[in-house]
Amino acid sequence: MEVLYFKAMGLPHGEIERLCHIARATVVRYLREYQEGGAGRLRALRFRRPESAMMEYRDELEKSFAENPPASVNEARERIERETRLKRSPAAVRRFMKNLGMDRRKVGMVPAKADPEKQEAFVEQSLGPRLAEMENGGREIFLSTPRISCGLRF
Repeated sequence: MEVLYFKAMGLPHGEIERLCHIARATVVRYLREYQEGGAGRLRALRFRRPESAMMEYRDELEKSFAENPPASVNEARERIERETRLKRSPAAVRRFMKNLGMDRRKVGMVPAKADPEKQEAFVEQSLGPRLAEMENGGREIFLSTPRISCGLRF
């Protein structure tokens, strides 16, 4: 708008460039756009926003992910490549999944060293008899965790 103001005051293009800190081509383009469409044309934002090629397959992928959610971005990436033949980076797949409204979930792991047989033997041989003794009033049990510790009396 400043370009139009300075032009209306009769300033030459070189002076308008200097005052507005823009290139000569920009001054000419602003004036040309004003002649073609008025002030409304100058106010209009015309940014180029490229759309992902995956958007063409959005409905199919959304349905597929809803029926069988991928466990990881890499799994989603492989499924997208298999179903659409589009090879995308993990970051692009993550953005696409976020666009679909999918959120990443944190998952926990079962310790690999856990031995169910040893745990069952501990409950039967050690913990079970102590709990029975506690129920009969012959023992007190003190339970402790890193954050909470409490003594129980039954």
